Amino acid sequence: TGRLFWKVIVPGQIAIRLEVDNIGYIAIGISPEDKKMTNADMIILTKKENIFGYHLGDYYSPNMVKPQLDDLQTFISVEIGSTETTTFMEFKRPLPALEDDDKSIGVGLVGVI
Repeated sequence: TGRLFWKVIVPGQIAIRLEVDNIGYIAIGISPEDKKMTNADMIILTKKENIFGYHLGDYYSPNMVKPQLDDLQTFISVEIGSTETTTFMEFKRPLPALEDDDKSIGVGLVGVI
């Protein structure tokens, strides 16, 4: 089970928070071309192995392959972590795409997975 919250905080910027009832990695894909993560603009939170801590990164998924880390990280981390039962991430990002691998978040329906 998961919960997604978002709010346009200033013109041209959105805050997004994802909370998922599990411990581990979580991800959000913006504007995928299918009901998976094909060609999506992604933010992925991974738990670092054998230490306490997380890595939050801006990725893209060219086709059905392992997501690639964007050269330009176009988000600001606000809060990341976990409780005993929930993993969460909150970040800010621009609404328009700033590079070829980003997807714009515009008015109307935007697919999220």
